[in-house]
Amino acid sequence: MKKKIIIPISVVVLIIIFIAGFSICSSSNSQVLDALFPAYDGLIIESFGVGGLPHYENDDFSETDGFTEDNEIEDNISSVGNETLQYPSENDEWEYDVYETYITLKKYKGNSKTVNIPSEIENKPVKSIGSKCFNKDDQGVYNDTPPLKEPEFTSINIPDSIEVIESAAFKGVQISKLIIPKSVYFIDEYAFAYNDKLENIILPNSITVIKQGTFMNCTNLSSIQLPDNLEEIQGGAFEATGLENLIMPDSVAKCGDQVFAYCSKLKSITLSESLITDTNGSEMFKKCLSLTEIHFSGLEAGLNEYDLNGVNIDNLTIYGKSGSKAATSATRLGIKFVLE
Repeated sequence: MKKKIIIPISVVVLIIIFIAGFSICSSSNSQVLDALFPAYDGLIIESFGVGGLPHYENDDFSETDGFTEDNEIEDNISSVGNETLQYPSENDEWEYDVYETYITLKKYKGNSKTVNIPSEIENKPVKSIGSKCFNKDDQGVYNDTPPLKEPEFTSINIPDSIEVIESAAFKGVQISKLIIPKSVYFIDEYAFAYNDKLENIILPNSITVIKQGTFMNCTNLSSIQLPDNLEEIQGGAFEATGLENLIMPDSVAKCGDQVFAYCSKLKSITLSESLITDTNGSEMFKKCLSLTEIHFSGLEAGLNEYDLNGVNIDNLTIYGKSGSKAATSATRLGIKFVLE
């Protein structure tokens, strides 16, 4: 399979002059080109106009080679859709990116403790809250590590124009309550992590996946209303939160690693009817020191010793159906089982 590279017209002209200068009548152009570009054996070379960019075609290229054509513009593509960034801009309160039909907020510049996120800038709807938008001192820090600074706010009002909340957008932000509008359909990883003041939150039914570490280390988060259509809870989503009781919607079929690990106040949890053991993560309830009840709604979910690492199984009761994997798990692990 041949590869393809496009080079400037000026370079092609120089090559032709070079060939003519050597008067290599018995050699074909391709032989000379092979001599000039030994590293590009088999390349088809074409030209491009002034201001163009080189373009490589190679059917053997893959993502494992560290480069794909899509990666060239990845940083300029919005998380909301496939529109390309038009230009970055800013005003007194915000840094933001302007796309063809909407705005993504990149950084809150203001000093007010009460923030009203705008629904419109430059006559375009604000659809996305960008990564680490509210923690200007946290750039370059990994999302799953404690923030360099924990900005404190009295209130942050999110308009119903917002559709996407990007990774770590509110990481480290100290606020007791956030209302997520029904318009939001995607919340990325660690979006609300390390908020010690957040006590309760309601997620809209438009959310189908709770991403990795979304509420990690929200130590006072004691209550959350999960979406009715939730399908997946990824690893560490509620790790080290203050949850005491939780009922998982029956639509949830998959949980990642350490979803509820280090939830020291968690006492009772009801797992989804759709949950399957094969898709459970390990150490689901690691170090849940107060855990006394696990209710299994379905037949296909059970536990292993790693899920209960650090749990006092003498004080634990498993509730489930006859013939379920939960019943088998209880017998194997020596845990009290109650039919329900």
